[in-house]
Amino acid sequence: MSCKAQMGKVYECNVVGTINVAVQSVQDEESGTLIEREMDTPFLLNITDSSHQIKSIEENDDLVTDFTKDINAQSNQRVHHVLIPQHQDDVFLNVANYETNMKLPSPPVRVQTKVQVASKFCRVRINIKADKMNESNLTDLSILTAVPDAVNGDTVKMSRRGGIWDSLERLLVWNAKELKIGAKLGLQARFEMILKNYGDDNVVIDKSAICFTALLRCSSLQGQMSRLYIDLLEADGDESIFI
Repeated sequence: MSCKAQMGKVYECNVVGTINVAVQSVQDEESGTLIEREMDTPFLLNITDSSHQIKSIEENDDLVTDFTKDINAQSNQRVHHVLIPQHQDDVFLNVANYETNMKLPSPPVRVQTKVQVASKFCRVRINIKADKMNESNLTDLSILTAVPDAVNGDTVKMSRRGGIWDSLERLLVWNAKELKIGAKLGLQARFEMILKNYGDDNVVIDKSAICFTALLRCSSLQGQMSRLYIDLLEADGDESIFI
């Protein structure tokens, strides 16, 4: 998800999402062994976009055999015929990827980075705040911060325990179990600068090369930003149980 403010009041958000499905294996009640499917499993995937927020959608041609677009012009529905092959039980398979565009009064979470350079040290602070209007807490947070080449990543000192420095990818990674509605989370790290010496004790710090980009991944059980609804339906002539 990416957001940008418009006139400081409305946020335009782009959300990139995936739709994954799995066929649950069936167990024999007497022996307890798994029963293998003898044929592929078909079903219908119904996507309703009444607010016309879908910007683009790309189906997996290996699984989606056909689809009907706009069968209901008012609700903007799409029905996809999906076929899950044999021997693919209990495995989530990607059916489609989509991108939506919407306007919100405020984003569900804000991420800000502040950088300060003093002497030979560089300090970065990452502030994360969950919106007070969220419907549920944010869980399973993972914060990934790209570290620029202008600092020595091996000299990092972090304010919170549990942070990991990935020297190969040049990433700082923090994890948190939960961030409550309206709560804040602050992370800090300090690095030694890589100084350029041009002789005569003339040391130069290239501040233009110091940029920390933070990426946040999280889950929300009840939060929903869009009015995109996804339903699974039985294909004609086939009986299915959806969980």
